[in-house]
Amino acid sequence: MLLGKALDGRREAAVVATKTGLEITDDGQILGLNGRPDYVRSALERSLRHLGSDHVDLFYLHRVDPQTPIEETIGAMAELVAEGKVRYLGVCEAAAQTIRRAHAVHPLTAVQTEYSLFERGIEHDAVLETLQELEIGLVAPTRRSGAASSPAPLPAPTTSPKATGAAPIPASRRGQLRPQSRRRPRSPPHRGRQGRHLVPARAREAKPTSGALDY
Repeated sequence: MLLGKALDGRREAAVVATKTGLEITDDGQILGLNGRPDYVRSALERSLRHLGSDHVDLFYLHRVDPQTPIEETIGAMAELVAEGKVRYLGVCEAAAQTIRRAHAVHPLTAVQTEYSLFERGIEHDAVLETLQELEIGLVAPTRRSGAASSPAPLPAPTTSPKATGAAPIPASRRGQLRPQSRRRPRSPPHRGRQGRHLVPARAREAKPTSGALDY
């Protein structure tokens, strides 16, 4: 509702995204995953009422509901595109095969999944390769790591902290870390071969399926 007030009279000056897939009641109670077509539609309609708008630019499936085939969920979202209430579709934290199945129902514009110096899993589980092949934009939010917030120097990461359960460096060991050798730094991910199709934090342009647009 607050965003709706801020955008009153200047809706087209902003790109607005919202999500479905996690069922939340009108009073804010979280009920769990829900990717059923009827809930997808009701969640979008509620967002439109709160925004005071007739469309959103990007509509994400926040989490895949294992009880509902992804084809049914994306099919319902595609209907909203056809009705002009949504411009582009995206999914979050989905496996490579799920992304392919969703994309086959309706072209995806964006996939949101964690990707950072501390979390590189999508380089090894075929997600990054799939996004490149299908030319889907990557939106890569990052979470603060306990180790990253430590004032002590950090050794070069060798595996994902998510997989190893990385924790802040104990105070007793902070003075024992040796400075890293002066080697030529590696190119950041967005400079390398794998990054040429990545579009962080914004939706890649796609061909709309209808003239009217809704969020």
